Amino acid sequence: KYGSIKFLYGGAAHLSIGQEAVSTGAVAAIRQDDCITSSHRGHGDSLAKGYFTIKAMDRPELVELITQDEKICSYLGLKTNLKNHEELVEEALKLHLFRAIAELFGKEAGYCRGRGGGMHIADFSKGHLGANAIVGGSLGMAVGAGLASRALEDNRVVICFAGDGAFNNGIAHEAMNMATMAQFTNGLMSKKFGVPTVFAVVNNQYGMTGQQRGEVTGIEFLAERGFGYNKDGMHTEIVNGMDVLAVYDATARVVELARQGKGPVLLEFWCSRYKGHSLSDRLDTAEDETYRL
Repeated sequence: KYGSIKFLYGGAAHLSIGQEAVSTGAVAAIRQDDCITSSHRGHGDSLAKGYFTIKAMDRPELVELITQDEKICSYLGLKTNLKNHEELVEEALKLHLFRAIAELFGKEAGYCRGRGGGMHIADFSKGHLGANAIVGGSLGMAVGAGLASRALEDNRVVICFAGDGAFNNGIAHEAMNMATMAQFTNGLMSKKFGVPTVFAVVNNQYGMTGQQRGEVTGIEFLAERGFGYNKDGMHTEIVNGMDVLAVYDATARVVELARQGKGPVLLEFWCSRYKGHSLSDRLDTAEDETYRL
């Protein structure tokens, strides 16, 4: 129940409340045509990618976006005859938010026609290649997209958002090992150009049953692993994920490295998750207070 409105929500919802600075700062630092992949906790990533892509659109692009589905446009009462550009942007943002929320509720108006839900929300037209219910699944997708960009020479960069738990899965090693293979930068693969993928560890410091530091890994920071993959240490950085400007600064810096063929890159954003693992996990007072110390 939201206020006086009753509603039915079916399925899981893995909230990212507290992690907003990571999504906002990182996506703000990339271009409209760059891509992202995300995790099961990817609602914020989806909202951010759509927001900044829409903000970069010109008038014809905005009008085309708003009018692509006349039924939804009519339902929301969206206007395309507005002379002020910012007002037209606001109309497009209303549509973006509506379609994202509709997808979470499994509605036909959603970005994936309600088939993806919260854990598989995607919008290829805006460079969002999809969230993934499989923990770590987005890492392989991001490497594939990065390899495609390298082959096509389209100068795009791919950011892969994944949680600290994902980086303990086998796919994380496979993906980062493949992305850092020497043959991409030593000329064996036709040109000296690294895979333009940025691996973004969204370390909210605890999972459903354990935390990364001092419990389920033997290292202090997951970023340390970058030094095991190539001589540049994947240009790894540890960033305050609660500071949107710090996130933006770090991402903008490493994205340019990736665009220059010096990738891949590993960033670790330390942030907080203020809610439980999912709707079925109530974050109790003791856990909450201990975490915030």
